[in-house]
Amino acid sequence: MTAGLVAMVSLVAFEYMAVAIAMPVVAGELGGPPLYGLAFSSAMAAGVVGTVLGGRWADVRGPRAPLWAGVAGFAAGLTVAGLAPSMEVLIAGRFL
Repeated sequence: MTAGLVAMVSLVAFEYMAVAIAMPVVAGELGGPPLYGLAFSSAMAAGVVGTVLGGRWADVRGPRAPLWAGVAGFAAGLTVAGLAPSMEVLIAGRFL
């Protein structure tokens, strides 16, 4: 369990580092410098909501289902953000 939790936290940390490095170029390409900060804050806000909901779900049903739902949501969000044609879609993917 500990190794799995460390792996998940490390995965999210690497994703944040990659986004921080690439975001200036991405925002310029997608024409969204005014939305630059929202791309970061939307992911953090979604993390807070996901932690609260996932924690409650794990308390009621056990950790397996919320963990896999979180991994699936994370992968879906990365896919949406990676294929985003506009800054608004990128922000939606980051929130997901």
